[in-house]
Amino acid sequence: MAGTLSNLADQARIAAIDEAAVPAPPNSPYPGEHWFVNCHYHPSMSANAPQQLLHEAREDAQTILRQLADRPAIRNFISVVITVYSHIPVAGATRPARRRAYRVHVLCSELPTSGAQLTCELFQQLRVDEESELDEVAELLHQTAS
Repeated sequence: MAGTLSNLADQARIAAIDEAAVPAPPNSPYPGEHWFVNCHYHPSMSANAPQQLLHEAREDAQTILRQLADRPAIRNFISVVITVYSHIPVAGATRPARRRAYRVHVLCSELPTSGAQLTCELFQQLRVDEESELDEVAELLHQTAS
């Protein structure tokens, strides 16, 4: 699909973004292809308090959704799933622990035809599924601070 979200990967806050079409599993209530976006925060983002991390992840997901709404081809998919991952350095580990800071699932039929129309107020009115592993993020951050 035309367009790229890699322009958002500034290497300071967002280390990488990848996106791909994923078919629904058999017997899904939403058959067809869904557009998945994975946004990986730089490990330095774990210095933020968990609530701040969640706030920034929501804002970044909305920015990504605005860019996707500007792509006419996004309407060929059933839904968009955006996941923002936090990578938290853990003492003694060879690599940071990855936790879902925020995930949002939006039906493409609910998206406006222009990303500019996707205001914070409209986002709150959309039927979206949101989830976070904020408690696990807070626990890991507490362990690294100890």
